[in-house]
Amino acid sequence: MRKLLYLSLNKLFSYALTLFILVTIVFFMIRITPGEPSAKYLSPGFNLELSKKIEESFHLNESLISQYSAFIGNVFRGDFGISYQYHQPVFRVIMDYLPFTIIFAAVSFIIQFAGGISIASALSKR
Repeated sequence: MRKLLYLSLNKLFSYALTLFILVTIVFFMIRITPGEPSAKYLSPGFNLELSKKIEESFHLNESLISQYSAFIGNVFRGDFGISYQYHQPVFRVIMDYLPFTIIFAAVSFIIQFAGGISIASALSKR
């Protein structure tokens, strides 16, 4: 019983660590991409003051550590922010594309499974 509890807690810690590392990688990948996120909201004719207001609304003017801690807190609350590209909540964008992702993953799995079985049966007949 103790061994099962230890293994379960070990697995849970492993999942939490993996999630933390993944969220950290996503945060820094977003930050190192070229271009300003506020530029996606503005046309080139807008003034610099409006760009500063957009940066403030996304907290891009704060320190990297402050942005990271806010990002981690928001992720654990389920708030993924606003998509720079789609101008709507990221969760909504994920939900919009999730059915297509599931369909493509299922079709891919079926093709791989069928191909694997046919190759294995062809090799076993040799």
